[in-house]
Amino acid sequence: MPGDNEDYRKYLELQFKGLHKSINAHAHDTHDRLDNIQKQTEKTNGRVTELEEQTTAIRWCTRNPKLSIAILLVSVIGIITLCSTIGVEYIISLIR
Repeated sequence: MPGDNEDYRKYLELQFKGLHKSINAHAHDTHDRLDNIQKQTEKTNGRVTELEEQTTAIRWCTRNPKLSIAILLVSVIGIITLCSTIGVEYIISLIR
């Protein structure tokens, strides 16, 4: 009987070692996948932040359409008034 218990114990140890290796390999694979997901998420968040910064003025104009049109009209009227007062040729020479 003592030999049977010893054999059974060795059998169980072998089985648990295999299970332990399998669990560790699965955990390692899971960590690698999570690292890849985190990297991709950080990349995507950076792109979204950049796009938000680039579209700030457009989003403001869509939230305030009346004020946007008023600012545009005042700017155009100001440019026309400036051109007629000073002269188009002088303004063009300043730009060059």
